Amino acid sequence: MIISEGLLGQSIINEEASSLENVDLLQLPALDNQSLLKSYNQPQKNQALRFAEPRDINITHSKNGSWESTKSGTTIWRQRIQSPNAFSINLGFTKFKLQPGVSLIIYNKSKTEVIGPFTHLDNDDHLQLWTPMISGQEIVLELQGTAKAIQKSKLELSRLNHDFSNFVNKSSSGSCNLDVICGEEDGWGIVDNYRDII
Repeated sequence: MIISEGLLGQSIINEEASSLENVDLLQLPALDNQSLLKSYNQPQKNQALRFAEPRDINITHSKNGSWESTKSGTTIWRQRIQSPNAFSINLGFTKFKLQPGVSLIIYNKSKTEVIGPFTHLDNDDHLQLWTPMISGQEIVLELQGTAKAIQKSKLELSRLNHDFSNFVNKSSSGSCNLDVICGEEDGWGIVDNYRDII
C-alpha cells in the first residue's frame, strides 16, 4: 500500500474514467467541529486525546456507486463520500476481500493525495481494512479490474472517521501513530482499540 501525493498519486488514478461530477455522492450531515473540539479537548484521566468523530455508514459496490467501462476494457466502480467540514477522513471496511486483478484506490476530490493500490495481497483472515487519514472533506473510492472480478470481490465500508481538529496537519506522527488506523501487523487492535483513541 502506498500513500502518494501530487503527480505520482494522480498516475494511479484511471484517467480514462469520466468526470467525478458523474459519480454518485453520499453526503453525510454536517458536523460542528468547534462543538466537537469543546466536547473532547479535555480527555479524562487515562483516556487518549480524541481528534475524530466516528460515523456509521454502509457502502457496498453491489448496491452503491457508479460503474463504467473504459476504452481499454477496464471496468471502474467509483463512489464519492463527503463529510462536510472534515479536515481529513479515514475509513474502516468491515468486509474486504478483493479478487486477483482487482485494485482499490482512495483519493481526495482534488486528487492531491492517493492511498493504494490495495489488491488481493492485502486480504486478511479478519476481512477488515482500516486506512490512513486522507486530507479533505470528500474522498473517492475507486475499484479497477474486470467486471466479473469486481463483482466477486467483497467490499463493505462501515465506518468513516471525521477529523474535527485538523490533527493530521498538526501531527508529526510516523506511518502508524494516532493519525493512522493500523492493522494487527502493526500491533494495534483492528477496531476496538482504535475506538478508544477517537
